[in-house]
Amino acid sequence: MLERIIVAWDGSDLAREAFAYATMLAQAIGAGAEAGSPGVEVMGVYVIEPVTLGVDIDPVAMLDPMVPPVMMPTMPIQTGPTPEEERVGAERDFAELERSCARIGVKFSRSIETGELDERLAARAGARDMIAVGMKGRFRSSGIGSTTRSLVMQAPCAVMVVAGKSRPLNRVLAAYDGTAASKRALAFSRDLARQTGWPLSVLAVARGARSAASDTAAVEEMTKQAQELAPEGTVMSMGSAGQTEAELIARVAERDSYALLVLGAYADSRIKDLLFGSTTGHVLAKLGSPVVLVH
Repeated sequence: MLERIIVAWDGSDLAREAFAYATMLAQAIGAGAEAGSPGVEVMGVYVIEPVTLGVDIDPVAMLDPMVPPVMMPTMPIQTGPTPEEERVGAERDFAELERSCARIGVKFSRSIETGELDERLAARAGARDMIAVGMKGRFRSSGIGSTTRSLVMQAPCAVMVVAGKSRPLNRVLAAYDGTAASKRALAFSRDLARQTGWPLSVLAVARGARSAASDTAAVEEMTKQAQELAPEGTVMSMGSAGQTEAELIARVAERDSYALLVLGAYADSRIKDLLFGSTTGHVLAKLGSPVVLVH
């Protein structure tokens, strides 16, 4: 069961949208909790990342070919705020977020740390947490971003990736393809649906069918499994019709814009094409709704 939502905070627009979704979930869980239940805490984590030193060659060695080159550290060039300025700014932002949480009855805590973003967030989280992060990292236009991908694979908990403006959510949508990763994602979805009181929908998709007949048989088998694993959910299914799993999932999720999409995020899942494939950034941006990755 979810106990805490950790928001990776950097003051950006997407971090604010991640915070909005975190408080939305916390409110929904609090509304459905029994009297006396502590509810779900929202925690803001700001990571001050160290400046990486480069190396340079001694200019004297460059002029004299008889002198072996001496590698010398390059002084870091400070182009942004100093660590102390970052800390002051984070504290100011966290005071604002704390007031926002207080107005809606959600518990808020904060932490400012130093290190690599993905490593610090993964170390901070536990199995009963969820990390909420705006899609970021180098090369994010061709995937979910190197930082986010590293975080998903390191974190001991589910990671919610936010790629657009927040919108109301009122249901959980899980994708199931029969892999171990999708089973874990479905189990997480069932728990989250119970906590929030939201209805659960399950999209059963076939994996790699090579003919219309095998596609139909595979979809029927995935549907049967999904119904057994989530008897309280509404199971939907569809054949591939020449589309990839990523395209099928995106199509259904786009049609149900009020759903929180939950996917398995392990290497054994064919759904990885949606997570780390070349069109991921475009798919997430198109959907607008957040995607929760479970491994």
